[in-house]
Amino acid sequence: MNLDEIEAGLAELSLADEGRRFTVRQKLQQLDRRLKGMLKEGDDPRVLVAYARCASLSQLWETAVARWSKVRAKHPDYQDVASLELARSYSWLGNHQQARQNFSRLSKAFMKKREARKCLQMIQRRERMFAAKVLTELLLDDYGFKNEATARSLMHATLLLRGVGTKYAENITCSILRTLARIDGRDVAMEAKPGFKASLKAWLRPFFRRQVDLSARLAKASTLSPVPVFLCGLGWSGSGALHDYLRQFPEVATTFGGSEVKIFEGKGGVKDLLAATDWRPVLKEFVLRRVWGFVADSGISPAKAYNQSLVKHVQKRKLLALAKATERLVTRVMHDNGNSLEDNLACWLREVIALAAPGGYRYCLLNNWLHGQNAALAHSIPGAKVFVVVRDPRDQFVDYNNQTDRKKKSAKAFVKEMQAKLTAVIRAAEDSKGWRSSLTLLRFEDFVLKSRLRLELAADLGIDDPAMPNKHFFNPEDSKKNINIHLGYSKNNDLDYIMKNLAAANDALGGLCFPK
Repeated sequence: MNLDEIEAGLAELSLADEGRRFTVRQKLQQLDRRLKGMLKEGDDPRVLVAYARCASLSQLWETAVARWSKVRAKHPDYQDVASLELARSYSWLGNHQQARQNFSRLSKAFMKKREARKCLQMIQRRERMFAAKVLTELLLDDYGFKNEATARSLMHATLLLRGVGTKYAENITCSILRTLARIDGRDVAMEAKPGFKASLKAWLRPFFRRQVDLSARLAKASTLSPVPVFLCGLGWSGSGALHDYLRQFPEVATTFGGSEVKIFEGKGGVKDLLAATDWRPVLKEFVLRRVWGFVADSGISPAKAYNQSLVKHVQKRKLLALAKATERLVTRVMHDNGNSLEDNLACWLREVIALAAPGGYRYCLLNNWLHGQNAALAHSIPGAKVFVVVRDPRDQFVDYNNQTDRKKKSAKAFVKEMQAKLTAVIRAAEDSKGWRSSLTLLRFEDFVLKSRLRLELAADLGIDDPAMPNKHFFNPEDSKKNINIHLGYSKNNDLDYIMKNLAAANDALGGLCFPK
């Protein structure tokens, strides 16, 4: 592969769809190794630039800073490109001062370019988010909301910094605080007041950008919620291929761009809420952490909490509707409307899906909102469809250790984890006859290799013309490369250990794990 082909490959990967991120990462690693070898052969500036761009596309920001700094120091012709990429990298690392300094080094002509304007918008957005994190930490000092005025001011300011308009942020804040007060057993008639914290806007002006309040338009959105389709993987089991296949059809919508929204699993999620004996504090945790991204746990950063919350994925113009839906959920639960907590949560989830998917769609994909071992959490959602994708565990093990940036897993640790996951899937399959939703177990290898199975699956969902998708995201030939990858693995003892210790689970699942 010559340099022109590598540059063309990098340009193509920069435009790759988010759903192909694992394939993209693999290709970038290959190009990175190739470029590293080419650097040893000579000092071509194009090779060094491509090498630095490879780090940026891989989102290895510290590596990108080191490489682009070298480009700027050694090759004056690439000053503007290197300064722009350094500004972007520093911004992602949270060093906003360095980001601004590097951006200021751009020439006036280069600053007028579209890519420079987009970079500046990103830097400004991340500066506002940084200020929001600081305010969130201040808010956490008053996590119990004993001082309601302080909590209200800080929450309002944080919403402003996330790009929400003044009046709109005020209404959302009031709704959140009413919700929390009801969990504490206090009914409050809290409404937005004229001139609420007018001085706050002046204090926030360096970070503040006014948005049009579009909340009134939400009143017109009275369409029915589409049927939720949960696509559940078991960690590198291939659920992404099923997601790519189903989202091709015009009857199917994807929620929040196919993001994995963490409202069921993790601390303060639906799973914790349903398991709690004293569920009031967990309900408050659910509202603050999983819905709005405010945390009181020192072990997680405010930025990470925000990224894992529902508010991260909801459009700004729909935030007030989300606040009202959550307020209704808490009101129903606290006033004991005769329905179980599960039923009330199911009703709330359908409202959230209505916010996520526009009208006119029959189904709405929830990609890894639940993992396979927790599929039973969807049992109370009427009409929901739950798919659990099972893959050959040997391929899962090899794929995880080949592609993950985290610590490699031993075969023993992997088997222990998979035994727990598969046991939960087996239990869910046995209990699913009494569910209000439907459960389907799907073998990844069969789904990829058998086109007839894919057509039957689409037909069962009521897809009008399963042979003629509206768009093309799924390529069976790409997915076939992920089958039997364990055959090239050198440590056969690991593979034998996995097959031996998961044989019982495989039998209970009717041979879904290992080929016959």
